[in-house]
Amino acid sequence: VLSALKDGSLGAMEREKPKMSLASMKGKKYLAPLTTVGNLPFRRLCVDYGADITCGEMALATSLLS
Repeated sequence: VLSALKDGSLGAMEREKPKMSLASMKGKKYLAPLTTVGNLPFRRLCVDYGADITCGEMALATSLLS
């Protein structure tokens, strides 16, 4: 997998288009990525209090590649 990162042969991953643009985020309340308190119940609570866009918890790439 690491060699695929170096030579750019990741296939579909590198061709995937972003689902959101900066224009679609204009005027929205964005909850920044969180590490220790960013679990799903907390993000849902933030949405109840007005957050329009939330991020998932931080993941380490080495864990995902294993």
